[in-house]
Amino acid sequence: MTLESDKSGNFSVTNIFGNSIEFASMEKEGYKLSPKQVKSSYLYYPTVVRIEPDKPEIFHMWKKAGEESLISSAWHGKLICDGTLRTYDLLSGKPTKEGILQITCTRKPLDLVPREHKPYDYELKISVIGGGIQKTDDEFTYLAPEGGYLQSLTLGAKAGDPKWIGNVKQEFYIKTSEGHYGRLSVDWYAEFTSPTHLEWDCTINPSGSRNLER
Repeated sequence: MTLESDKSGNFSVTNIFGNSIEFASMEKEGYKLSPKQVKSSYLYYPTVVRIEPDKPEIFHMWKKAGEESLISSAWHGKLICDGTLRTYDLLSGKPTKEGILQITCTRKPLDLVPREHKPYDYELKISVIGGGIQKTDDEFTYLAPEGGYLQSLTLGAKAGDPKWIGNVKQEFYIKTSEGHYGRLSVDWYAEFTSPTHLEWDCTINPSGSRNLER
């Protein structure tokens, strides 16, 4: 097998035989491979589209700025999606009235008919009291933005939406009232029989830096 790479990072593999190739790892000093790079195996059967020079497979890497000490927390559990406000501590992950993370889940109808699989209205509202939150689809969530934060966001769908999906899975950047930046990931399985399942995890940099490398 021969692997050749140029200064721009383009590489090719030649002198190999078989129906597939798998990358066990990919590393470069001072860089991180994208956490969303999940595809590592490629099939080369005649019915599968081959990777051609004009349509290369792209592997993204992040240039490290230097990891810092981050605080992580998480929560998962059952909840009835009846619009009840729930409050959590972002540092411990525990439900508490003094927390700054507020989540409200609503579904209509509250009780779904088993195996009916009909679309329904659902809504997830997230607030960071005294701070802010914003959605992100960034491939690398290692550097929080300085601005653009709102105190609360509402996600969801109506039963008649053409792109209806029965759950919420989203990443966010957050900023606390103390000026600490962080990253929040939320999964709400709205399609579950009541009570539904909610889980979230959070990482905060207590130094005030926007660096969220992990």
